Amino acid sequence: MELARRASLKVMYSGTDISKYINNQISSFSYVDCAKGEADTIDITLSDDNNDWINNNMLNKYDHIYAEINTLNWNKFGETQKLNCGDFLIDEPSFSGPPDTVVIQAISKPSNSNFTETKNSKVWINATVEEIANEIAKRNGLKLFYDADRITVGTSEQSENSDMSYLTELTEAYGLAFKLTDKTIVIFSEKQYESKQAVYTVVKNNKDTISYDFKSQLTNTAYDSCKITYIDTDGTYKEYKYSIYEPKDNEKLKEYKINTIAKSYAEAEILVMSKLRQLNKKEVTGSITLIGNVSLVGGVNINVSGFGKFDGKYFVDRATHELPNYNTMIEIHKCLEGY
Repeated sequence: MELARRASLKVMYSGTDISKYINNQISSFSYVDCAKGEADTIDITLSDDNNDWINNNMLNKYDHIYAEINTLNWNKFGETQKLNCGDFLIDEPSFSGPPDTVVIQAISKPSNSNFTETKNSKVWINATVEEIANEIAKRNGLKLFYDADRITVGTSEQSENSDMSYLTELTEAYGLAFKLTDKTIVIFSEKQYESKQAVYTVVKNNKDTISYDFKSQLTNTAYDSCKITYIDTDGTYKEYKYSIYEPKDNEKLKEYKINTIAKSYAEAEILVMSKLRQLNKKEVTGSITLIGNVSLVGGVNINVSGFGKFDGKYFVDRATHELPNYNTMIEIHKCLEGY
C-alpha cells in the first residue's frame, strides 16, 4: 500500500542533531527565503509542557542552528526530496505560556555585528562591483557568490554607512540583487536570472494550488522611459534617455528622471536600465499558496497558467515554507522583457 505524503525537519543545534525532539514537539515552523534585500530567517515554535527546553542550556542568542526540510512520497511513491534552509544564528529566543511554548527565531547573518551595524567610510574609484563586494566580504569573514557581468563603478563612496546598507544601495543602483545567506554574500543579475527557464508551472485549478492573488498597478510604476545626465568624454554634460518602445505621433510617454550625474555614457546606460527595471517590476505582482514545493525558493522563475491576462513567467521574490502541514507561499513579480 502506498504511503501518504510526509514532510519532516532535520535540525542541528550547535552541531548536535535534535530532529527527533523538534518533530515530536513542533507547533509550527517557517523558513523565509528572499531573493534580495533581506536575510533568510527561520521560526520554530515548540510545545514545552515538560520544560525540557527552558531548563536546558540551549536557546542562547548567537548559537548556530541548521535546518532542512525533507519530504517522502511527495510527488510519487518512494520519492525523497530535501530543501537545505541553511545555517542560522539564534536571534530572538522566547518563552511564553500557559501552555508553555518556546519560540526560536534565527537569521542568516554573521556572528558578529560588524557587517550590519559598524559604520565604515571609503571611496572606491574605477573599481568593479565584484571587487568592492569581495573586499567587504573578506573583512567580515564571509564568502562571496557573484553571478553577473563585470560592472565598473566610476566613483562610489561609502560614508559612515554599514557594509550591508552600502552594498544594498550599490547593487540596487546597478540592477543587481544582493542578499546574505548561509555566511555568504550573494550578488546576481536579476535581469539574467529572469531570462532562465521556469522551474514550475502554477495551474489555476490544479489540486496543488491552494490560493492566489494577483494585481496590476500604475502608481510609481509602469514607466515608458527613463533619462539621466552624464559626463561625456570631452567633459560636456549630455542626456541619455531610453524608451521601452517608440512612441506614436503626439504620444506622451510616462518618463522618470534620475537626479544624479553618471560619470560616463556606459554608466548612464546601466543606471537608466536598472532604474526602469526597479520601478516597473512592481507593475504586475502576485502571491500564491501551494502544497509544499521544495523547488520554489527566492530567485527562481515560475510560469502561471489559467489566470487570463496574468498568465506568463514570474520571478519569485520571496518564498515561505511552513510545517507541520507543509505549504509554500510565494511572492512574485512578472518578468520584464527586453530591458
